[in-house]
Amino acid sequence: MNPERIVWTWCIAPDGATVTEWGPRALWQLAEDVHERWAAAGGPGTYRLELTDQEQRVVGGPGLHWVLPL
Repeated sequence: MNPERIVWTWCIAPDGATVTEWGPRALWQLAEDVHERWAAAGGPGTYRLELTDQEQRVVGGPGLHWVLPL
């Protein structure tokens, strides 16, 4: 196991919020960023998958989309 690749996050309920992170990626910040984008897109409950020869994309609303690896 490579310790430089290990990532973990520990959280407690939002009303007594405690987050402890360890590793090369800030997982909690990523989760907050995605939630913010989801809320700004109107909190969509459905997503569309767009497939072309060059790209696979998930679209959840205005400003909420990402490219999947081919």
